[in-house]
Amino acid sequence: RLKARNLHRLRTQTLRPSCAPGDQAMRDLAERGYADLSATIGITPEEAARVVDYFYAAKAYDSQVPLNSSFVLRDVREILAAGGALGDYFSFTPDVSAGCETIRRVTRHPVFKSMARAYIGGDPQIYSINTMLTVPSAANHQVTGLHRDFDDYAQLTFFIYWTATGAKNGATFFVPGSHRDPDPVDQSGLYLEGRAGSVFAVDTFGLHSGNANVQVPRLTTWFRFGHLPNFAYYSDKNYLFAAELAKLGA
Repeated sequence: RLKARNLHRLRTQTLRPSCAPGDQAMRDLAERGYADLSATIGITPEEAARVVDYFYAAKAYDSQVPLNSSFVLRDVREILAAGGALGDYFSFTPDVSAGCETIRRVTRHPVFKSMARAYIGGDPQIYSINTMLTVPSAANHQVTGLHRDFDDYAQLTFFIYWTATGAKNGATFFVPGSHRDPDPVDQSGLYLEGRAGSVFAVDTFGLHSGNANVQVPRLTTWFRFGHLPNFAYYSDKNYLFAAELAKLGA
């Protein structure tokens, strides 16, 4: 709580989100801490299906981010065939995500950079990209607990759902308004649900959690804008993929 309060004090002094008239997404982000950009980005079901095929032909690590895994690389087909015996969360290194043509194209949509600039100021850059596969399993990853992200004093995360995602199938839980309150009394929230191809902007300093309820495999990519250098850029060793990250959001 002390860490959240101290960071909130810094955010209060520095963050001045700018909302142009008629910009409902920016108002939603500033007030609620999240915004649905699905209609703006317009990813088709066919594009989402191609991305799923791309990752299903790849290899993944057994954690939410590769650095926290056992460093055993497995074929995704093997993971799916294991029926949850190998764990619940799997992830791909940034170069695999950046190697997907659809992801490179989508991250270059101008709304992402302009929204990040308006929300956190300066000249924010993509410092992290991570694609996660979650499968039905008895395992329960620690990210399914309510938490905040302390990557930077201010960051903006964009989530892309490549598969249909709901309250009973892996949707992220978020407490609206908690990005503006370091110690909210009311921690009731909602699930960020969407069809395949949905896109959300989320201030992940707000209270949120992963979802242990997964009925069928779920594939999601996040990419995060912040000011470099920041804590997560080094702690997650994203600097090892600086060349790949530079190709995104340009």
